[in-house]
Amino acid sequence: MDIVKTLNENMGLQMVTPIVNYIGNDKKRLGSLIEILDKGDKAVQHRASYALLHVALANTTLIIPYTPLFLNILNRSNVHESTKRNVLRCFQEFTCPDDQAGELLDCCYGLMKNAALPPALIAFAINVAAPICKRYPELVPEFELILKELYQFHTAPSIIACIKKAQKTLLKKTKN
Repeated sequence: MDIVKTLNENMGLQMVTPIVNYIGNDKKRLGSLIEILDKGDKAVQHRASYALLHVALANTTLIIPYTPLFLNILNRSNVHESTKRNVLRCFQEFTCPDDQAGELLDCCYGLMKNAALPPALIAFAINVAAPICKRYPELVPEFELILKELYQFHTAPSIIACIKKAQKTLLKKTKN
């Protein structure tokens, strides 16, 4: 299968389903998709990230080795917001390895503090950061401060809902 050709033909599930089926559990085929995500132009990266999300939903363990690349993508300034959103969505499907959790949390904080970003991207960053802070309770006070700031300055319903969800998640942890 020519993954780039498939990515350029359609958008949506018509594109994703054949790619997910083609990749299956094959690490080499996933590597081809990852390379497109890493080196393609913005439009192709976006579509590759969407396909990657569906690969992650089908087989989470297959994508975990690529965590360092995903962190790199989140830190890039020349990557479309939708690509970052899809990468963050992948992080919701698995627990980030301990040695990379701090870097992921820093990425999320940076995204959360960037008022110029679309609300959906900030909301996904909140959803990824909350479980990390739940794993490491010493991080909760800083996270709560950032959530408080976000609550004061953002009125987007998606952000408000994610803040409330994160606060409930952290509250449950502190009560146990």
